[in-house]
Amino acid sequence: MKWNSIAVKLGASILVIVLTILLPLGFIINEIFSGFYYSKMKEQIYNLSDRYANSITSLEDKNILHMFELLADMTDQEIVIVDEHGIVVANSGIPSLPKGAFLLEVFPGT
Repeated sequence: MKWNSIAVKLGASILVIVLTILLPLGFIINEIFSGFYYSKMKEQIYNLSDRYANSITSLEDKNILHMFELLADMTDQEIVIVDEHGIVVANSGIPSLPKGAFLLEVFPGT
């Protein structure tokens, strides 16, 4: 096979076009979809946490806190309930956040 033939030149040209157009286009499309998915998931988390926060009537009622822990366990979600001082009141089983821990000591900068 001659390296100077038209088939090799045409094949190399098509390969260069594919690599210069389709790879960046694929990367851009991936970023668009992942950014959209990330923003949708963030919005859903904010809505769900807002609904949970509005439904908690009292942090002193251990039955309500236990109900939220069970709800998080049944839906395979993690939930951490903190009071106004940042102290963990309830948690769905995250080992790094025991009850009574100060949230800012566990996760500084939050």
